[in-house]
Amino acid sequence: MYNNLIYFLVVIFVFASTSVPREPWLTPFLGVPLFSLMLFIYYQLAGRLFSRVRTGHASEYFKVEKKLSIQAVLLFVGAVFVFDIKYYFHPLAFNGTLPVLEDLAGLLLFFAILSLMWLQAKDVYQRLFHRSYTPFGFVFSNFKANLPIVLPWLILSFFFDLLQALPFPGLQKMLLSSWGDFLVFLVFIVIVTLFFPPVVRRLWNCQPLEQGDKRSEIEKFCRSQDFSSEIYYWPLFEGQVLTAGIMGIIPRFRYLLVTRALLAMLDKDELESVVAHEIGHVKNIHIGLYALLFLGFSVLAGSAAEPLAVFFTGRDWFYQLLSLLEVSPEGLIA
Repeated sequence: MYNNLIYFLVVIFVFASTSVPREPWLTPFLGVPLFSLMLFIYYQLAGRLFSRVRTGHASEYFKVEKKLSIQAVLLFVGAVFVFDIKYYFHPLAFNGTLPVLEDLAGLLLFFAILSLMWLQAKDVYQRLFHRSYTPFGFVFSNFKANLPIVLPWLILSFFFDLLQALPFPGLQKMLLSSWGDFLVFLVFIVIVTLFFPPVVRRLWNCQPLEQGDKRSEIEKFCRSQDFSSEIYYWPLFEGQVLTAGIMGIIPRFRYLLVTRALLAMLDKDELESVVAHEIGHVKNIHIGLYALLFLGFSVLAGSAAEPLAVFFTGRDWFYQLLSLLEVSPEGLIA
């Protein structure tokens, strides 16, 4: 899951930070067939790599998935810089009024590339985790599993675009100020941190842990730690991996997630140790620290933008790169 977060962050950064070219480097008559050929090669490569995964060796499956995911990112980067997909997606933004629609198209393209991998992975996944899927069902399952990674960014972008489109000069001035977008981002991070966990729970199709000895043990231990949380099964890889997690700060929207394999494997003391570890994340405010990390990154990026522009425009190699790429200084820095 953390690897997927990195992949999507790279994709979002590359797509959002690239300017729209005046015209594509390759004409559509050449670019479309060539990009289609690259997608076909990627699809065939995914099939070949997954065919080598031996039954009962889940680690091999994950290694292939990681390798192909990285290749999907590289293919997407090539689509941005070589095939200039932003040129074709830009009309979706309604003349710049809703850039989020252009960004959404870019993300859907990346999901489409990943879908080629997931289609080839389905048969191997079914053998390893003993679960039957239709091709569409398997792709949709992976789509839902990864959607929480990008959904907050899409919602924030859509909300920010709507605010900018409102006919209020004072609001426009605030949003364009050095602290306006940071303030919007701060409010959004707080809302997501507090209320997004129920959305993730539904997307992941987590089911409540039924009444029984295991639930009673967990609830008793939580009460001893003055802690409350809803308890749900985590269906990560059909619940066959040994892991647990926790989401949420507010008790009403807080979820302790455990896999079936973990519950079956651990005895009472071991289970309490795992739950204590997850409780520690909440009591030590790790989720809040993650939010501060994202806010700090936003402040750093905003503060560094102007000094970086001055640095680049003062270097000869920068203008040589401009000449090679045939773009303006504003386009490259954007």
